[in-house]
Amino acid sequence: MPAASRLKTFFALMSGVVRRGTWQVPERIRAVACMGGISLDLRQAMLSGPVTEIRVLAIMGGVEIIVPPEVRLESDGFAIMGGFEDQLKEPASRDPNAPVVRVRGMAIMGGVEARVAEGS
Repeated sequence: MPAASRLKTFFALMSGVVRRGTWQVPERIRAVACMGGISLDLRQAMLSGPVTEIRVLAIMGGVEIIVPPEVRLESDGFAIMGGFEDQLKEPASRDPNAPVVRVRGMAIMGGVEARVAEGS
């Protein structure tokens, strides 16, 4: 796969970006929301590799990531005057061979939410 197709950047400056439906997800995503919002819905998406890395930065904005139950969601980040939340009641998939979506980053006076869709 060409290098350009392995990384995608979503940027929302005082605006919104929504990606949902059937789409090809690259191996790496950068999501930057500054006084805006980004929603990445992976429930119908096709993952490009066994691990998808999503780096997020939310500054007075928000980033929402929704994954289907058949993938493993890993989330790690921190917030300063904001929130960095994963809504994992349990791992999305217990299959060690399931695709992995890793969400990493920070929220400054903003929020990041990563969650597993129920019964998608």
